[in-house]
Amino acid sequence: MPKKSNLLVAVALFALVAMVAFVSFSGDAESSDAAPVIGDSPFDLAAALENAAAGDTVALGGDTVLSKNASVKPGVILDDCGFSLRIPEYTTLSVEGTFVSSGNLIVEFRGALAVASGGLLSIDRGGEAEVAGSFEIYKGGIVNVGLEEKSSIYCYGNGRVMIDGVMTIGSNEKAHVISTVDVWNASLTGELRIGGGGIFKVYDIFVIGNAPVLTSEMDNDARIYGRVTLESTACVIVYGKSSFNSTNIISPSTWTEFVVLNKIYATEYKYTAGKRTLVLPSTSALKDYNVERWVDATGHAITDDTDIQIGSNGYRSITGELTKRTYTIVLAEDISIRWVVDGITKGSSGEESRAYDSKCTINIRLAPGYTETPSLFMNGVPYTAGTQFTVSADSIFATSNNYPAPRDSMVPTLLIIMAILLVILIASFIMLRTKNKSTE
Repeated sequence: MPKKSNLLVAVALFALVAMVAFVSFSGDAESSDAAPVIGDSPFDLAAALENAAAGDTVALGGDTVLSKNASVKPGVILDDCGFSLRIPEYTTLSVEGTFVSSGNLIVEFRGALAVASGGLLSIDRGGEAEVAGSFEIYKGGIVNVGLEEKSSIYCYGNGRVMIDGVMTIGSNEKAHVISTVDVWNASLTGELRIGGGGIFKVYDIFVIGNAPVLTSEMDNDARIYGRVTLESTACVIVYGKSSFNSTNIISPSTWTEFVVLNKIYATEYKYTAGKRTLVLPSTSALKDYNVERWVDATGHAITDDTDIQIGSNGYRSITGELTKRTYTIVLAEDISIRWVVDGITKGSSGEESRAYDSKCTINIRLAPGYTETPSLFMNGVPYTAGTQFTVSADSIFATSNNYPAPRDSMVPTLLIIMAILLVILIASFIMLRTKNKSTE
């Protein structure tokens, strides 16, 4: 009998340990950042960067492959010392400190190099970067290419360059030193400086600025100093009112403007002798209007299938036909009340449509047989009944009777259950021990 009781206790304790392990695993599984380790690196660069502190320099001693996601911390310097550094697919190197590259920097397809705010990447002394993945310069990040000696970035295929910070190519003081950045797909929302010795060449699409959100706010803050070079099949799409114009393109160029409400929504440029059809600019970000269609001066619709060259005669200006965007106001079900919209009583639930920038008030009155007035919520935030608001997005109104509370974590509940089980196990163990002693 004692052996059987001890076995029962052991099984119960094993179950408890298993439950603890399950909870721990469940809590940590989502945050796991495991990545396959590549063994052909001379040393573990990711580990070296993790262990580095401000003031340290991490120097490569040979060609290296980054084995997993890593970051050059603020105050830390990474120097490739002229060796090759490869960032493989599904791997990101984030630069928050300084990265000095004079070797061959390779960003593979689905790999990423990100220069964060406060970060500096210097590609110089003959350094060459090949990008088939993502090359991202965030606001506050700086990239310098070939300020001292000829250097280059070549972004090809699916590779994409995003410049929200500052990129400088070449030096005006050393105009004889020619450094290049070749891109197929690039966007600029920050600042691009092309020095006398710098070349920024576009092979496909270069987007400047973000698609406008409101037709009343279409100023483009992106800045270019110097001139870009367009290949024969390339185009530049500039959103909103911008300082960029044809003088920022080296070769003779032509353009087409897209106009809404007598304002320039976007302008597309191409090399005059090149071949590039119109690309309809994105309008999905607009919150105040829908662009129903684009039309030429004669009222004919322009579509993505229309084979019209940028800047063709009769197509220097394209106009957008607009309708006000409408949004939905959802009134959640509550049988204890009747919804009142702009003074008109509705049912216990429903939906209302309102145009952007229109005014609306939501109120409630009690349904027959009910005496307690619930509180109101607009998109999860307390709302004072009868307060006028301006419609600018879809909204959900609910009462305190049906507003869902935030989903509670299961971990505290499991911990309580585990604590109760532990108390039961301890009590059972004590009882079994007492019983065993009494039978001896």
